[in-house]
Amino acid sequence: MGKGTSKAPVAVEGAVDKSTWLSRHTSVATRLAVAVLVVSIVPLLASVIVAQINAGDATDDLVHARLDAYADTSTNELTNYVLEIEGGV
Repeated sequence: MGKGTSKAPVAVEGAVDKSTWLSRHTSVATRLAVAVLVVSIVPLLASVIVAQINAGDATDDLVHARLDAYADTSTNELTNYVLEIEGGV
């Protein structure tokens, strides 16, 4: 090889650069921080989704319990009213 000859990569039109922006322009510490952040966020999102589903189920159960209690109370009140009417007649 000659004195001024270098083996610099030649850009070919239409070629895709396989390296990502994150790996080309950041330090190892930054890439590690991003990896830790991603690994932390994924389980956090999963637990939030599970909590939302469970909260919705608990709310449904509470609403049904209150409606059942209201129905029982209304039935008892109606029964007592009919008994009072029958007793007065």
